[in-house]
Amino acid sequence: MVASCVRDVLLKTSEVTALSCCGIDKQPAKLMGRDATRGETMSYASQFDHTEFDGAMKAFAQAAEPLKLLEAAERLRPLAERYRAGATTLLFVGEIKKGKSSCVNALLNCAGLVPTGIDVTTSTVFKVVHGSERRYRVFFQLDDPEDPGSSRPEPRDIGPHEVAQYGTEAGNPGNAKRVDFIAVEHPHPLLAAGISIIDLPGLGGMYREHSLLTLRYLERADAVVFVVDSTEQVLGRKEVETLQRLGKGAHRIVFVQTKTDKVGEDKLRAWQDYNMRTIQDKLGIAAKELRYFPLSSKLKLEADRLDAPELLTESGFPAFAAYLAEELLPARRDALAQPLAEAMEAELLAARRAVEETLSIVGAESAEEVRRLEGCFRDAQERHAEWQRRRYPAMIEAFDDGFSAAMRRASERIARELDPSPYGPVVGHVMANLEKSSMSAAELASMQDEIAEMLVEACSDKMRDGSAQFDEAVRSAYAEVAVEIGKQLLPVEGTIASPVVPLGFASGGVQTHGGLFEKMRTGFYAGSFGSMAGGAAGMVLATLFPPLGLAMIVGSVLGGIFGAFRGVGDLRNRERQAVLEQYRRVLGSVTARIQQEASRALHHHADDTKKAMRRNLRDAVEQRDKELRAAVAEAQQQRHRSQTETAERLKALRQPMGELDRLLGLLRRAVIRLAAA
Repeated sequence: MVASCVRDVLLKTSEVTALSCCGIDKQPAKLMGRDATRGETMSYASQFDHTEFDGAMKAFAQAAEPLKLLEAAERLRPLAERYRAGATTLLFVGEIKKGKSSCVNALLNCAGLVPTGIDVTTSTVFKVVHGSERRYRVFFQLDDPEDPGSSRPEPRDIGPHEVAQYGTEAGNPGNAKRVDFIAVEHPHPLLAAGISIIDLPGLGGMYREHSLLTLRYLERADAVVFVVDSTEQVLGRKEVETLQRLGKGAHRIVFVQTKTDKVGEDKLRAWQDYNMRTIQDKLGIAAKELRYFPLSSKLKLEADRLDAPELLTESGFPAFAAYLAEELLPARRDALAQPLAEAMEAELLAARRAVEETLSIVGAESAEEVRRLEGCFRDAQERHAEWQRRRYPAMIEAFDDGFSAAMRRASERIARELDPSPYGPVVGHVMANLEKSSMSAAELASMQDEIAEMLVEACSDKMRDGSAQFDEAVRSAYAEVAVEIGKQLLPVEGTIASPVVPLGFASGGVQTHGGLFEKMRTGFYAGSFGSMAGGAAGMVLATLFPPLGLAMIVGSVLGGIFGAFRGVGDLRNRERQAVLEQYRRVLGSVTARIQQEASRALHHHADDTKKAMRRNLRDAVEQRDKELRAAVAEAQQQRHRSQTETAERLKALRQPMGELDRLLGLLRRAVIRLAAA
């Protein structure tokens, strides 16, 4: 059963559809990226030949059982599943009334997929994934925002005609129905290729909480699509500030300028030039790295309706779709393939080393050589046992000390950087901005959402700064032990040496993707917005979207805290200093809770990480011990084999050795940079 399940995961083929996503066949080269960056054609130099890589995975799966690599295949399963899923999340962000949702609908060839319109305002998130048919499911918030164990209503399937009742301000004023998000399934080649789209409510205006919502989703996005238009205004100060915040956490930002059909060519180009210069100056994005697409959703949908290639070309969507299909998706596939390829190589090399050592024994030319090799392996076994008794415990102790030191520094940083006292880094930063302002007491009291956002930014910056330091310290403690253990994995003297992959790195090791502080920051955003929206923080994404884990826990506990700001509104008629003092107390209380949750999350995360790292180290040592015992046993058996039995044994060993070399060759050809070396 296990063998069959693992084989199924590794055997599945992965197909990325290119530009049928626009509703027509692939476009000429001039539409594949030119004009978006003034004549530069987009290109992505993949590090993998994915056809070859899929073939290598298939060959590995087929050979796993005869080569006794089922345990290895099981270890590879999570990486293989992530690679096969190829999930690439696009986060559509922009100010209100910029044509963001219309852009999503046009891209996916469906005019009414998500609500649009000048009178449509909502705080509802729409998450669009591939499905065999168009379907909608509403997910609701927790019954008690501050209790992560509380229940939530069952998701509800709705029809297209009911979407407005849950997903718009008119149908669901103030999110009275406590909608968390609406999941949308839709058949489309881009979605089938692994892209999922998160369409967020518009930023700006009276909906300041949408900024917190955007930050909540930012960490899970592979790319942000930032939407501006061609009619209202060029990039303004607030949009630049939003982009600067997004730039701190986004992997990449893509820009689209909508409503190009509403303006003339001169104005379109002038706005495009201005926006691109602003982006380069304010965000530091080089011209060759900037991806900027003028689009007309109206023309795209009209082209779909009339099957008109000329309108499609004029809409600009072929270039945008080409970027997604030919640059973003391949880059994401490479990122998913990298750890899988490294892990496959490590497993194959480890298996090859064991067969190699056995071959050196069976292939010995004399009984004396067999005895010599047996002695070598016995000596190696004794040295390994002695190393385990004496050196290994000291190494583990050193690892524990290094990990504890990293943990202590992280805890101290949380206490210092999230100090809730009135003049601590967070509260003091926010209060300094308020005190420097010229706002009246009434104006300050009405700034609840903006001040909450300021607190988010301050905490975000502090937590982000500590992320790299903590992760690097943990990796360093792990690497020191891994290198020492790696030396114990070298082939025994007298056998044919093969490359040895350092423990825990090429073999996948312990993944620290995103970092602890990044995870805590995601949870903080969830908690912050949860209250501002009047609902629960954190998300349970059911079968369509994976759970947030730590982010859900932190967010759920923090949800509702910012409700304390509502009390400030009662002070509008009091003096400015009284309002500031009230803010100081509220911010201190909130920051204290955040500090408490951050500390708890740190300890929980560190405990899990340490256990995983120590398990990896222990498994590597035990595996080598097993290999040496097997080699000694093989030498003992070889001393009693006849020539015929020896020949049969050699034949039996050369077959898996040849198969392992074949698999390594397939993998090498799949990795372009290695094949070219």
